[in-house]
Amino acid sequence: MEILTLPTSSITIPPNRQRKEINPSYIDSLSESIKCIGLINPIIIDDDNTLIAGYCRIKAHEALGRLEIAAIRKSDLDDWDKEVIEFEENVRRQNLEYNDQLLAELKLYEMYQQRYGTKPGLYAHTSTARSKWRIEDMAKLMGFSYGKMSERLSLARAVRDDPKLGQMKSVSQAKHELERRQVTAARTIIAAVKMQEHKEQQAQAQQEDPSIESPSPAFVSFTKDNLTLINADSRDYIPILADDSVGCLITDPPWNVAFDTTFGGNPDEGFLLTKDVLQLLYPKLQDGSLCIMYCATRHLITGKVYQLVQSCGYAIYDSIHIWYKPSVAMSSQPYRELKYDYEPALVFSKGRGRDFNYPMFAVISDVLVGKRDHPAQKSVHVLSELIKNFSVEHDLVIDPFMGSGSTLLACHATGRRGLGIERDLDSYSTAVYLMEQ
Repeated sequence: MEILTLPTSSITIPPNRQRKEINPSYIDSLSESIKCIGLINPIIIDDDNTLIAGYCRIKAHEALGRLEIAAIRKSDLDDWDKEVIEFEENVRRQNLEYNDQLLAELKLYEMYQQRYGTKPGLYAHTSTARSKWRIEDMAKLMGFSYGKMSERLSLARAVRDDPKLGQMKSVSQAKHELERRQVTAARTIIAAVKMQEHKEQQAQAQQEDPSIESPSPAFVSFTKDNLTLINADSRDYIPILADDSVGCLITDPPWNVAFDTTFGGNPDEGFLLTKDVLQLLYPKLQDGSLCIMYCATRHLITGKVYQLVQSCGYAIYDSIHIWYKPSVAMSSQPYRELKYDYEPALVFSKGRGRDFNYPMFAVISDVLVGKRDHPAQKSVHVLSELIKNFSVEHDLVIDPFMGSGSTLLACHATGRRGLGIERDLDSYSTAVYLMEQ
C-alpha cells in the first residue's frame, strides 16, 4: 500500500458525496487533533485523484492552512467499491448525526444485498428467495447484536420515509416516536374494526326486529352517522356497554356548585353521582384510556375531586387542563376574589395512560360567541383539540353527562365515534336538534 503526499488542490471532490453537511465543531476538533499528533489515517483517492473517503480531513487541513495531505491510492475500483468504502468509513467514524448514521447503515446494507444477490429458499420457483447478505452479516460487520442491528435498520427505513422522524434530538427519541406511531396506527385499525362490528351488530338486530331503531329499545335515543345520543341516567345505560369498548372519556359532571353556594342543598349529590358513573365506566374503558373531567376550582383546591377519582381506581396526572376564555371574566365579589376567566379539568387514565398523539400545552384558549345552548356549555374547538390528542380515529368517545352535546359535535369534527348520555329531557332534545343541523 503506497502512501502519497498530494496538494489538496489537486484532489477532486465528487458532488454526490454521502455526507451533505459537516458540523463545524467536528472540523475544529479534528484540526486540533491533526495539529497535535498529525494525520493518523490518510485520505483515500482513486487513480484520477478523486476523493473516495476523507473529506473532513481535507477540510481540517485547509483550516490549518496546510496545502498538502497524505493519501492512499486505491486502483481498479468500480463505482460500487468506491461507494462502499465511503459509506463504511462514514458509519465507523461515529461523528455523523444519528439520522445520517442510520441512513448510512441502511444504504450500506442495501448495497451489500445488491452486490451479493439472493439465494433460493425452500422452493426456488417461488418468492421465498432471500438475500445472501443478511442482517446477521451486517450486524457482524458493524459490531452490533442481531436485535440492535435489526432495530436500527427498521428505524432507518422510517427516517428515510419520513425525514421529520430524523429531526428528533437523539436516536432514542426517534425510536420512541416510531414506536408511538406504530401503536397509534394499530389502535386506529382496531378502532375501525370495532366500529364496523358495531354497525354490523346494529344492522343484524334491526333485520331481526325492524322496530328497533336504537342501540337499545329500552332507552330513548338518536343516532346520526357515528354519533349516538341517549336520554337516560348514565347509571342505567353504562352497564349494557361492552367491556373495553370505550377509548376516551370527556365530561363535565353536574356538580351543582352554583346551586349549593346560593341556595344550599346537598353538596355531596353531584359527587355521589359522579363516583357511581366513574366506577361503572372503569371496566368499559380500554386500558390506558385518557380521561378529561371538568370541575370547580374549589374542588381542586380542597383535593376533593382528586380523592373521588383515586377512590374509583384511576391514575391522576400531575398537570391539569385549563380552558382559558380571554375577555370573559365573571365574579360575584370582584373586590374579594379573582375573576373567573377559565375552567379547569382533571386529567386521569385507566392504568398507565397512553402517550398523547402530539405534545400539547395545558392551556387552550377559546371564547363562546352568541347565545349558549346549555349553562355549562363547552367549546367545540377546545374539546376537538383534546379528542384529537387523547384518542385515535374511529375510537369511541363517551360523555356520560352530555348536556347539549358539544362533545358529540367535537367527535363528529375529528372522525371519532361519540356516545353521549343525558337524563334531562330538555338538554337531550337540544343536543338532538344541534346534531340534526
